[in-house]
Amino acid sequence: MKGFLCFYEVKGNSMLPFLRSGDFVIASRLFIAVSIDDLVLVRHPEYGHIIKRVAKTCPKKGLWLQGDGEQSVTSEQIGWISLAQVDAKALFFIKNKSVKHRGE
Repeated sequence: MKGFLCFYEVKGNSMLPFLRSGDFVIASRLFIAVSIDDLVLVRHPEYGHIIKRVAKTCPKKGLWLQGDGEQSVTSEQIGWISLAQVDAKALFFIKNKSVKHRGE
């Protein structure tokens, strides 16, 4: 394992308004549990590495994820995610103030 903390730059606006493209996430690869409303970094077979919010948990099926923003793929498109696909759980968020967004 490279280390238990990872630094991730948000790409895209699927997590608006909470996270914007250019913001940063500090996440832990070591976590005991994942709960509803946690943000997780996931390896998805179709979408690659994504960050999404946990909407549901099921012991048999895994995690049901959703994006916060309208630009996100739908939960149905993502499908159920196994815990083995979770790379890290988000701990801290750094807003990139140098990135200008529409309307600011």
